[in-house]
Amino acid sequence: MITTLAELGGHVAVVLTADDPDRQMPWLDAVDSVVQAWAWRDEYAQALSALLSGQQDFSGHLPVTLTGGLYPPGMVDANYRAFERAHVVPLFPFGYGLSARGRLALSELHVVREGNRLNASFTLSNPGTAAVRAVPQLYVETPPDLPGNPRRLAAWRSVMVSPGHPVRLSVPVSLRLAGQWNNAGGNWSVAAGDYTLSLGFSSVMLVRHATLHLPALHVPATLENQPAPVVTAE
Repeated sequence: MITTLAELGGHVAVVLTADDPDRQMPWLDAVDSVVQAWAWRDEYAQALSALLSGQQDFSGHLPVTLTGGLYPPGMVDANYRAFERAHVVPLFPFGYGLSARGRLALSELHVVREGNRLNASFTLSNPGTAAVRAVPQLYVETPPDLPGNPRRLAAWRSVMVSPGHPVRLSVPVSLRLAGQWNNAGGNWSVAAGDYTLSLGFSSVMLVRHATLHLPALHVPATLENQPAPVVTAE
């Protein structure tokens, strides 16, 4: 039905109100847009209408990987880390989302270590003509000679960016996310090596990278109070 409607001409937007990450989309190249609306209906119809009519901008990002039913070889249930290990790009990656009003640029990523955490700072700019809500994401990548997951989501922030007014964000990242759980010591063990922090708008759309050498560390299991992210206008 979707393919037939698209072939009739005009603009076609497909709204998905189910949460099946393996849904196949053979009509994807024939339509103008796809909206993952989860269970939005009834009392949420007005909010969805505002998005579809352009009164509000889309700013959500996928909390799951939409596989389209295609998995890396030998796997039947995979998250974004499994796709990364297999070097396979999913139909729509974890963290993916598009604004209808503009695009954003990321630059000047710097990472420093401060005790048991990293501090990542970067600049967001909006070259468009309308304000856009951005959700930049930071992923930490372990040294290639270490076992385990090669890439983990480390932090993300939601911030509104106006045209011509770049903002500078400073985001804390716990070093627990760079380590492995140590049963014997009851803490997180971080192996010595070169760790990369990657910045982008999804698990595969990573456009800025910074590498930092870390010594061997043991990070306490207790949660520490993280400083609040700092947002400054440039």
